[in-house]
Amino acid sequence: MILALTVAVGCGPRWVFAPAARSAPKALAASEPPPVVREPSWTRDEPPGPTREIGPGPTFAAEPIPTRPGPAMVRLPGVSGVVPAGVFWNSAPGAPAACGGLADETARQEPFGLNPGGFGAPSRGSSFSERLSVRGANLWRETCRDVRGDYRNFYTWPVACDLLYSVAGASLLANTSLDHDFRDWYQDDVRSRDTNRFSSFWKTFGEGEIFIPAWAGLGLAGKMLEDVPVYGTVGEFGMRTTRGYLVGVPPMLFMQYGLGGSRPGETSHESMWRPFEDNNAVSGHAFIGAVPFITAARMCDRALPRAGLYILSALPAWSRVNDDSHYLSQACLGWWLAYVACRGVDQTEAGDGCVSFVPIAEPDTLGAMLIWRR
Repeated sequence: MILALTVAVGCGPRWVFAPAARSAPKALAASEPPPVVREPSWTRDEPPGPTREIGPGPTFAAEPIPTRPGPAMVRLPGVSGVVPAGVFWNSAPGAPAACGGLADETARQEPFGLNPGGFGAPSRGSSFSERLSVRGANLWRETCRDVRGDYRNFYTWPVACDLLYSVAGASLLANTSLDHDFRDWYQDDVRSRDTNRFSSFWKTFGEGEIFIPAWAGLGLAGKMLEDVPVYGTVGEFGMRTTRGYLVGVPPMLFMQYGLGGSRPGETSHESMWRPFEDNNAVSGHAFIGAVPFITAARMCDRALPRAGLYILSALPAWSRVNDDSHYLSQACLGWWLAYVACRGVDQTEAGDGCVSFVPIAEPDTLGAMLIWRR
């Protein structure tokens, strides 16, 4: 009986704890005296016993009812059933308790560790480690769901066509003298000490062993501290960059081995493709270095900063051509693969598909809305 009635009362507004000694209800209006309330003194396992009258009088006290040893039960004004002594009703956050005039700060405390944010969100009363654990579990589920959406958006027929067009264009450079001629012109007429110093800076952004863990750690830290607006944005950027790597790395590795291109001066066939004979047909530095800048550009709303970020995304690819580490076709394939991967991530953030149905539920209206994204 005690458990059932306590749960039933707990389904209303939230609970707060207060000492039973501080319970002092407001006086009822003299024109409407309170009724006489009789409460049984037995529980489910006890035979009927004497009752006790509470009221009438100038005040209406929450008086304990004797039971067998255990939590004392009290009758609260305006509440059906009995509840354990010391537990009092609070109708609104920040308002005095209905039985006792508790301090405003005490009334805001969360009872029983419950969380008004719903299941899966950490409560205010929980410890930092508990909140961190809950948020980490939610982040894992959210990331798995988003990565599945990224793969659905990437492995589609339109994306396959885009990659086929890029491979066809790169084949014209790689399997003719164009790649070799461009390399000779750049190395003889353009490259200098200044371009080497500039290139050494941008080449660093393509170091996967440095920046892939760095962006993943940045996204994880930002998501765990997303209550702070700046950290939330940084975390979103880091997670979207990491998802771009997760989507784009498998096809990049396949294209590197499948096309079989070589670095300048590495083999006798130079830039020409020999499937599965080498693994440099796509520049890994160009791909790794372009993903964060393209991600930032797609998160930017203004045209001028977006254009600047797209230009910066091409500099790691250019550094490989300047350093004579890749041919032009290989650098272009790396950048284009990064762009397509980031586009798939962006489509997941925007929503699946171009057509969606949204339910509408109003007090006097039920229906659905069709949304078509161009």
